[in-house]
Amino acid sequence: MPYLTLSDASLAYGHVPLLDHASFQLDPGERVALIGRNGSGKSSLLRALAGQGALDDGTVWRQPGLHLGYVPQEPQFAPDMSVFEAVVAGMGEVSSLLADYHAVAHEISVSPERQALLLERLHHLQNALEARQAWSLETHAEQAIQRCSLDPGARVGTLSGGQKKRLALAQALAA
Repeated sequence: MPYLTLSDASLAYGHVPLLDHASFQLDPGERVALIGRNGSGKSSLLRALAGQGALDDGTVWRQPGLHLGYVPQEPQFAPDMSVFEAVVAGMGEVSSLLADYHAVAHEISVSPERQALLLERLHHLQNALEARQAWSLETHAEQAIQRCSLDPGARVGTLSGGQKKRLALAQALAA
């Protein structure tokens, strides 16, 4: 059974067709490279396959339960976010809980005078995360950050362009 299929897809910008009744299928174990000139529709095709963009005509089918990650060419992140916050931002409702937990845990280590208050806050966050069974998501985020050789506490605004691309990849891998 294929992971995804693209059937009779058409997409044009103005009078320039990028996809003209194109078809594609990705089966388990396959590796695919997408090569073409600038403006030939590579990114548009990938956005459509990931459900981030629409086709003019045709269909995209994804295997039920398939999780796709999409990394845009020019990832956009708030410069004041930490790397950890940016990675978990793509995880839905638990993202703010995970980001808060990570920030409070870090603050405990640098603000011992506020330890009692911070430990109480940390306990509340732990309970909320356990209720949503979200600990595995934190593990996924930390593993993705480590695999992409990023500092979880670094501010996004201090990252180079290549590091921001790795950050976008870590976000997709974690999600």
